[in-house]
Amino acid sequence: MIAQVIGWKFNHQAGMSTSGGVITAFPNGIPTQAEQDLWTVEYEVYEAQQAINQEALAYLSSTDWLLWRELDGGKAMPLNIKQLRVEARVSIV
Repeated sequence: MIAQVIGWKFNHQAGMSTSGGVITAFPNGIPTQAEQDLWTVEYEVYEAQQAINQEALAYLSSTDWLLWRELDGGKAMPLNIKQLRVEARVSIV
């Protein structure tokens, strides 16, 4: 996992490599375990937020037709759907 973490954190810059889940080369020296642990937590938080974003965007996309129907003079979007769409938009980072 550390390969994904440092690739994400440092945009796959040259001079970084791993083997068996261990950093074997890194510009300016191998980072401490504490740094690697912090980066791993940051990466996990990022990945979790990406999953939230994808779910929220999928929900918004799946209910867009209700908005267009209302805007086109048709039946109003149910209030609970409007509230869920607000919550979905707020959850996106």
